[in-house]
Amino acid sequence: MERQTLYCELDFLLRLIENKPAPLPAYEMEEPGELTNWKKYIGLFLHDSRIFIDASREKFYDLIKTNKFFTTLLKQFQSNDIDIRFYRLEEMETRQDDFFNEVDPHALFFIENTEKCRKLAEEYGMIFVSNEIRNDFAECIFGYETDYVSISKKENKLRSWDFISRYKHPCNALIISDNYILSDNKKMKNNLLKLIDKLLPGKLERDFQLIILTGNARENLHIESCYSFLSEQINRLRDYHIELKIVAKSIDNHDRNILTNYLWISSGYGFSIFKGQHINANTHFSINPIVSRKSIRDVVESLKMQYKKIEQEGDNIGAEIVVMPKEKTREVTSRLLKNTPS
Repeated sequence: MERQTLYCELDFLLRLIENKPAPLPAYEMEEPGELTNWKKYIGLFLHDSRIFIDASREKFYDLIKTNKFFTTLLKQFQSNDIDIRFYRLEEMETRQDDFFNEVDPHALFFIENTEKCRKLAEEYGMIFVSNEIRNDFAECIFGYETDYVSISKKENKLRSWDFISRYKHPCNALIISDNYILSDNKKMKNNLLKLIDKLLPGKLERDFQLIILTGNARENLHIESCYSFLSEQINRLRDYHIELKIVAKSIDNHDRNILTNYLWISSGYGFSIFKGQHINANTHFSINPIVSRKSIRDVVESLKMQYKKIEQEGDNIGAEIVVMPKEKTREVTSRLLKNTPS
């Protein structure tokens, strides 16, 4: 069963439980957003999750005797709705890169100290949530109000990729799949580079991994020139290093997706949408958080298996494949495509 991985300090969980936002008076029809978010976080721990709790087994079972939430947590574990493990988060700090190289790339971390959360997010490009800032991440984890964006040649006021900035979040890897995203340098400047710029985290203390899956594998010289052009342009966008890889294949690929650690964006037309102030085609974008809905996680896992197969077995699926840089051929470089811990 595919579960959402959560690492959680006990102090975070206790404070989350104890500080339930007050409901509005009965005459108010709408539930306050803070209470809605609180319920969503509680639900995240109680359904389809693998929870690493920073506590001893003895402390956990002591809490079961006095705290209804922990009693419910145990019942969910006994019914196999969730998995509970005991894990000292000090190992995360002791092992550092070794830990984060092995961890589920979609894991969420719940730590009580806000400044520590911010520091670790910049260090590793993953989401660290304290009770103080949990509402700031609610949309990214549970879904956006505008999770379906339509773009029209005639009616839509969106004329650039600026709208995608609202979906920026801590991440350390990105996969773009689009057969025509590399068709020419002007399209790349107007679309690919601007799109990437809107999604890249502002700060990161490790390399960012970017894979572009596209078509035109038979045009080797074109792919090589694209790689050269993009390598130079992309690493001007941020102070940290962006490790670029292009995988081009000769078989048709109708996927038009963007994946990060925490977000899946699909497009009906593709991502070469804008031409100056003009729009090339009518399309729509579906924007989904990966972590909160099992149905979405299942789709994303299916996509990742497909992309991993392209990287590893290009010769065995009847496809001509070109990988840039050449020395990286057949090597799965994205953290998003590695096998996640069971």
